[in-house]
Amino acid sequence: MPMPAFLAQFNDNKIMIAITTFFLARTIATNLSATGAFEIFVDGELVWSKLETGRVPQWNQILEALSSKGIKLASVHHLD
Repeated sequence: MPMPAFLAQFNDNKIMIAITTFFLARTIATNLSATGAFEIFVDGELVWSKLETGRVPQWNQILEALSSKGIKLASVHHLD
């Protein structure tokens, strides 16, 4: 089965995709922080609330919250 065109473009432009993803994630994080609310729900159940904790979670805390609800993410690479 041939690779879809959009996946081929991603494969050819890995650095541009990484840079775009970084800036998009920073923009989203900034906007979420500015509203004062950042909450994560799994199946309608609150697993993280910035309003309750007073802070935005670190990446490992998000993974732990999701893992506690049985959600496992495959091979996630990040910088700490």
